[in-house]
Amino acid sequence: MDPGLASLYARGVESTRLTRVPLELERNKAILAERLPSSGRIIDAGGGTGVYSAWLAERGYQVDLVEPIPLHVEQARQVASQGAAFKAHLGDARKLEFPDGVADAVLLMGPLYCLVEAHDRERALSEALRVLRPGGVLAAAALGRLISYLQSVAQNRIRWPGVIESMMSEIETGAMRSGSVTLYTHRPEELRDEIANAGFSDVEILGITGSFLGITDIGERLADPTSKEALLDAMRRVEADPGIVGISGKLMAVARRPPQAH
Repeated sequence: MDPGLASLYARGVESTRLTRVPLELERNKAILAERLPSSGRIIDAGGGTGVYSAWLAERGYQVDLVEPIPLHVEQARQVASQGAAFKAHLGDARKLEFPDGVADAVLLMGPLYCLVEAHDRERALSEALRVLRPGGVLAAAALGRLISYLQSVAQNRIRWPGVIESMMSEIETGAMRSGSVTLYTHRPEELRDEIANAGFSDVEILGITGSFLGITDIGERLADPTSKEALLDAMRRVEADPGIVGISGKLMAVARRPPQAH
């Protein structure tokens, strides 16, 4: 993990991140509800403070959260003690301390953008494949290559000196820098190739947010049941469209471990 990111996480910012971007949270939940197996064991690798683990445990899954930041593990254990129980372990998505084939699904909701080096992402995907049972589901989040571009245009940061040059560098290299933090951004076809090359089959790449990062009244829309249903349905209907995926600031890859050869 990028040292700057580890330092940032150690200050506790992750506990409120998803509540600040509610569209991402709601879309991820909708995608997971549709594509995860109906029951079983889930390993939430890089699961942060337990937002998804808690939600999945409430839905009846047996959940193991694995997280490299000690503060996050402590916070996740507090969350687990206050509601539907799940286990939170200090560990690394690149070296999961589980036997082969024990999970019905693996979530990688952060590692693919927190791990900037390709070989680290390959290790995380290889470990996810190893711990999945044949036919098990992988759900992996990624940052879209245009996320900084979309945010900078929506927030009118493009008028600031150096911003456009920085955006173009990020589009070229995939490395998104903000202060001392560096994250990795994917083009959809690159994300598909990384996951397929790791040994997964049936790879889907979905646009989580499309170009809607700039919606200014998203909180009000999601608070209104009719508006929320309409927005999520509209996004679901085009989530796999190549054009929408290409401009999405947040991506989701869903894939399977192939059945064992007979």
